Amino acid sequence: MAIAAARQLWAEDTLVSYEKAAARLQDALTIDPNAHEARALAVEAHLAASLSGSASHLRSAEQLLAELDAAHFAGPESVKAHALRLLAAHKPTEAIAQLKPLAAQDPDAAILLGWCELALDDGPAALAAFRQALGLDAKRAAAHFGAARALEQLSDTAAAASEFRVAGQLSPRHLGAALGVIRLSEADSAELERKVLGLISQLGATASPIELGAAWTLLGTRILAERPAEAEERLRKAVALDSTAVEPRIGLAQLLCARDHSELALPFLEAVLARQPHSPEALVLMVEAQVNAKRADLAEDFLRRAAELRPKDARVAYWRGRLEELKGGAGASERAIAAYETAIAANPHLLDAYVVLSQLYQTAQPERAAATLAKAEEQVAAEPEQRSRLGRVYLSFGDGQKAETSFRRAVAELKDPSQLQNARLGLAQALELQGRFDEADALLRELETAGADALLIGPRRAALALARHDLEGAAKLYEPLVTQATASPALLTGAGEVNFRLHRYEVAFALYQRAVAADGRSVDALTGRAQAQLALHHETEALQDARRALALGDVPLAHLVAGRASEALGRPIDAQKEYQAAERSSTETDARIGEARLLIADGRVQDALASLERAAKKSPDRADLQLVIGDCLEELSRHGEAEQAYRAAVRLDPESGEAAFKLGRVLRDQGQRRAAAEMAERAIALGGDQASFAVAAYLLAGDARRESNDRARAVRAYQKYLELAPPDAPQRHDVQQALVNLEGHRR
Repeated sequence: MAIAAARQLWAEDTLVSYEKAAARLQDALTIDPNAHEARALAVEAHLAASLSGSASHLRSAEQLLAELDAAHFAGPESVKAHALRLLAAHKPTEAIAQLKPLAAQDPDAAILLGWCELALDDGPAALAAFRQALGLDAKRAAAHFGAARALEQLSDTAAAASEFRVAGQLSPRHLGAALGVIRLSEADSAELERKVLGLISQLGATASPIELGAAWTLLGTRILAERPAEAEERLRKAVALDSTAVEPRIGLAQLLCARDHSELALPFLEAVLARQPHSPEALVLMVEAQVNAKRADLAEDFLRRAAELRPKDARVAYWRGRLEELKGGAGASERAIAAYETAIAANPHLLDAYVVLSQLYQTAQPERAAATLAKAEEQVAAEPEQRSRLGRVYLSFGDGQKAETSFRRAVAELKDPSQLQNARLGLAQALELQGRFDEADALLRELETAGADALLIGPRRAALALARHDLEGAAKLYEPLVTQATASPALLTGAGEVNFRLHRYEVAFALYQRAVAADGRSVDALTGRAQAQLALHHETEALQDARRALALGDVPLAHLVAGRASEALGRPIDAQKEYQAAERSSTETDARIGEARLLIADGRVQDALASLERAAKKSPDRADLQLVIGDCLEELSRHGEAEQAYRAAVRLDPESGEAAFKLGRVLRDQGQRRAAAEMAERAIALGGDQASFAVAAYLLAGDARRESNDRARAVRAYQKYLELAPPDAPQRHDVQQALVNLEGHRR
């Protein structure tokens, strides 16, 4: 009776039914400890129930399996129990060898065999096994579900959808079957999201973590392009629910590669390939990740393996071209062009191939470059979703006009609400790129009024405010967003950056802290927190955060922060290494300034000046660069040139109190006392009494005003100096004496 009831529960194929079956069989063993068939079935039930993450079910299965082995029980149920244990231990090949002799007469063995074949990415063999099971028992929901998964892998979506529906009819609480029906339906993204969230609410309590992970995977993969930050959170939830899942790891790898965080994508792809070494999708993504991580030499083997599996795959040809370009040498461009043309021939809609091909032609054959992109436009003319993608290509090229044209055509034709919203967001970016800020903001406001998620629109409006150099406006736009519990780490990081640029270091630190708490592997959040720590003079903590970020990804800004923290901690050798690693991308000038400070501290002022002057040719608008050049020139007693450098710094950054102070100091040295006093007072007004130069600025103002016979202002400046200066300041006595002379009595 117990065995029959357990088999009936097992056929329902849900987490709750597995747990009930295990309990029934355990009761049967209490009555008859020698019922080895019940013991073997209990092993299978406990192993299936352990999908909930329950360690107790796993321990029970192991104990019962040991008892079976001790009793030398070798019946069919024992074979299936051992095979299921092997599958759970990621050893499908060994399990297949045990199951094949049973599969012809045992539907459970055939079903297990099918799952083992799917684990090896062998769709045809898996489908044959599931159909063998259905030949033995046509009403097994698990067999129909497995057949649907195999058919889906073989791209027979119509047949797969039919099998999912049958599985759902046989087992109405089967979340996986319901998800399959939705996944293969023609529902738009919004409708699909509504249905899947409804299923999670309805069936989540009886579903296994694997099924729930599949649900969150589906929710994440459908919004990869439109809402990447939210997609990442959903996919990470899926991975947390199912530690062996492949699809969410591939989705995360795609997202991370797209965000230039390929170093973070590598562990996900390594985990996928450990389970499915013949996954073409993972192999091609691994090539992309290795190339982006500057490891092109390691990409070759993965590309070779992908080519063996999919020799005519357009992406394989595309990455062959990319690797030829990276290797360089005689004929590299010609080989790359041939590879890209092969990719386009294999898939005329592969936009990336058109883009890199046009870039190759851009310098020597601009007419062919234009023709290549024109051909891409022809290919996507009837596909509004692809036209929207082409708009983003033009955005990456900085061509706002062509991007606008592509997005407007896509907006006119797209029906899917999520895709339409994404195209309209792209249109706003195209308008922003052309300096049409009011039009872009109006479009974003329209989207907001139409009900678009504020967490999606708000950051875009903040980015628009930043493009207008309106930091305060960007901060105000972020304010209501960061209070929401669902604010993503990316949003919190963006808000942190704005507040950091506004010198609100405590606020920025708190936002970065929340972002790191939500995602401890966010390189941007860790780097931002490191910057805030450094600004708050927590150099040791800043260095720790920067190194955590660098352990996750080779980010130039993290190297820069590590260099500045090391310099502040008196570790010049470490600082120099970090500055050298940061000499690329947008941090190159800052890194050269840091290196120059180290050279100055080492007495090599002339070398520092030469390096800074080279940097100034690339970055003529950097006030901080002119400031350090001025320091070098003043150290070399070239006061006139130092004055010009400081004037340039004041012109480029009128809000820099330090620049005003240093200009005032060099003006006084040249006898321009009134102008020196005005600059010192301006520096104090800008920097406040807490500025590092405040004490020296009050002293400079007092001296310059006294020398200009402006006694009242001199007295006020000297009094403030005495209030702020440390008791052992060497100039304190001279200032006190000057005050006596100015006021006519000793203080």
